[in-house]
Amino acid sequence: MNCILLILLSGFQGIDSITSVKRVEVGVGRTLIIPCYYEAICSSYYKLFARDIGAESSWRTIWITIVDSTSYSWSERFSMSDDPTQRLFTVTMKNMKVTDTGSYACRCEGYVYHTVYILVTEYPRLYVGSQYVTGHVGGSVAIYCNYSIGVDGHKKWCRIDGYCAGGNYNHISGLSVKMSGNGYRVSTGVLKVTLRRLQESNTGWYYCSVGDLQVPVHITVTQNTTTQQTSTMPTVDDVSSTFPTNKPHSQKDFNLALLLGLLGLLLLVVICGSLILVIRLKKRSRSIYCISSVLSCMATCIATFGEFDK
Repeated sequence: MNCILLILLSGFQGIDSITSVKRVEVGVGRTLIIPCYYEAICSSYYKLFARDIGAESSWRTIWITIVDSTSYSWSERFSMSDDPTQRLFTVTMKNMKVTDTGSYACRCEGYVYHTVYILVTEYPRLYVGSQYVTGHVGGSVAIYCNYSIGVDGHKKWCRIDGYCAGGNYNHISGLSVKMSGNGYRVSTGVLKVTLRRLQESNTGWYYCSVGDLQVPVHITVTQNTTTQQTSTMPTVDDVSSTFPTNKPHSQKDFNLALLLGLLGLLLLVVICGSLILVIRLKKRSRSIYCISSVLSCMATCIATFGEFDK
């Protein structure tokens, strides 16, 4: 396969059969992923990502293939993945260098192409924290597009095929898009894009656009599977900390019951002693003896309880 492509250009612009971002800025040493969406006309052709190495003349530009769908790669830093079912191929460029700055093209075999200008700099003027964002069906995600001074113009959120949502509120294929920080001539700030009512069909590549700059973002929407929950029924230890339990009676509870029993028995003895006093009222000496017996019995009971309580 020829690595050098001679493309005859006489004012001819890229054909819309391939769409992607147009101008991207990336930090030195970072990884950049460029998605290229193509129409059905390209499905049967091999794909490639080429770099413009300069114009040989006013009507001919020289392109060098960086990576293609046949596993060819100019450098191990570059790779390509093609998904014919989605009609989209992605180019991954790792450890970006200042010398990687230049014009590139998403191409199908032949003349179908889309140009992308990539600027590698210490301070990108438009960037996101990550090019990959994950959400769940029915939920929402927020993408923060950071832009710096000197970036003016329209602020949009677009699908990689070029369909865009602009203004403060819009929809893309049933996806609710809410944008804040929109407007003109804002020197610096963050464009927040909130996507609501996510569906699995919303999975795909999008891009944030501020002025003439874009940054690609991939949204993955998955089913909100229920995670294995631990039982909400309290354990024995949990219950013991919040609710009274049916544990055996403590020693104090046992002593209290014994005391009540002894007092009842003592009361019975007192009643019996009183009857004896009435019956033997005339026999004083015996009555005194009975009273002494009762008092002795009471003292014995109290002493016994004291020893038991210890």
